[in-house]
Amino acid sequence: MIQAIAPMLVVADVARSAAFYEQVIGLKLEGSFTPEGRTTASWANLRRGAVELMLSCPTETPAGPVSRAQLYIRVDDVLPVLARAKAAGIATRGPYVRFYQCKEIEMYDPDGFQLIVSADTDEPPSEDQGE
Repeated sequence: MIQAIAPMLVVADVARSAAFYEQVIGLKLEGSFTPEGRTTASWANLRRGAVELMLSCPTETPAGPVSRAQLYIRVDDVLPVLARAKAAGIATRGPYVRFYQCKEIEMYDPDGFQLIVSADTDEPPSEDQGE
């Protein structure tokens, strides 16, 4: 069952974009993440009530298609979604258990937008997180 869908925008500067969405749109910064070795955040989460927006700035340019907007889809279990995607012939990556305790799969919709399907988990992080 789907719990929520949050847009994730790929931006050039997470802090700058977060400030815009706070000051102009009225969202509140809930959290951000700065990877080791970086001086700037690579991810942030903003919210106001039920409205959620995530911002992402990749640490490196990924191979293959690049989506400037992503949908982060929270579900109860990623495995049924993975099975349906495979049955439909959709290429997927994962599942990976991320360090933030979510099991995730990735795929692209027919228009090239990246979908990240995620479910909370108590499983330990995958050694290969597909990054």
